[in-house]
This record gives sequence, structure tokens and C-alpha cells, in this order.
Amino acid sequence: MKFSFFEKGGITQTIPSRCITLEELVLMVRNNPNVGFYEHLRNLRITDKTQYDKLKKNLPNSTPHAEVIERSLKDELFYENFRSFSNLMYFDMDDVDDVLNVKKRIINQHSDFVSFVCISPSGRGISIIVQIENEITRENFDMIWYSIRLNEFKDLKIDTNTTGIGRAMFLSYDPDVYFNPNVSLAVELTMD
Repeated sequence: MKFSFFEKGGITQTIPSRCITLEELVLMVRNNPNVGFYEHLRNLRITDKTQYDKLKKNLPNSTPHAEVIERSLKDELFYENFRSFSNLMYFDMDDVDDVLNVKKRIINQHSDFVSFVCISPSGRGISIIVQIENEITRENFDMIWYSIRLNEFKDLKIDTNTTGIGRAMFLSYDPDVYFNPNVSLAVELTMD
């Protein structure tokens, strides 16, 4: 269960540096050596959004949904650049007023299937990853993602822009990142 990681070049880098596991991501988030940079970034989010956006675009990032040769997956490029699904689903919340309490609530309410929860690079968002039992395909990816969002996470304000097989998740710093590798979710898909 690996996915692509883009260590240098920020969001404009489309060719991954390497592949990582969810366990490796947890260690990177928990032990990120750039603590001072993230504190600075989080202050800029409040004081200078333009500078914040500029710096955030240069952060290391990953494609938690998939392992790719290149992040460009539109149309026919999918067949050239896609390698495999990670069987992980990534969800993101932005502009959370009380990020620590919301993070704690997510963990308490959804610990039976949520594998990963951390504070996002902005300090005002939350990143969530769920391990999926279903076989994920290009055809059912959106159905699975939206089913989780509308059913399991119906009480959360999930950012709908985090869907998409090649969607990037920026590396964050959270020494209290939540990780439970022993849970997963079987998504029931109904055809209308």
C-alpha cells in the first residue's frame, strides 16, 4: 500500500521522488525537522495570505490515493502515468475554527475506521486518511470517495476539492498525528 511522494519542487513537481507507505508519512509528519518553518507558515496564514500561499506551494507533498509515474492523470495520460491505487482515501477540512477540538472529535467519533488524522500545514485545517477494503478502480473511485463524505463524514465540512485520483496532500507537521493501521472501511456502493 504505497503512494507517491514529491520531496522537492513543491506542487509544480509532477514526477515523484519516491513511493512511501502511510507509516512513513506518519513518521514524516510527527518528526518533521522543519518545525520553525511550519510555525512561520501558520503565522503567515493569518498575517499575509499571499506569502503563505506562495510558500505552501513549495512544500513536499504526496498523492495518497495512488502511486503514479507522473501526477498528470487526465484522459489518456491516466494510462501512461497511473501505476496503482493505494487503497487509501484522503479527505481535507479547511478553515476549522477550533482545530484541536475538531481533530479530537474526529478521532473519537470515527476511530473505528479512520487511520490517519493530522493538523494541516496551515494550522487551520485537518487531513484525514481512511484505508479502504474495497477494490478501488478508476470507475468507482469517485463513488467511494463521495459515499464516505456523504455517509461517514456527513457531520464534517469536507473540502470537495480533495477528490481526484492524483490529488496532492501537502506534508504537514503535527507531533500528535493520529495513526491506527489496524482499521479499515468497507464502503457499500449502491447503484440507483
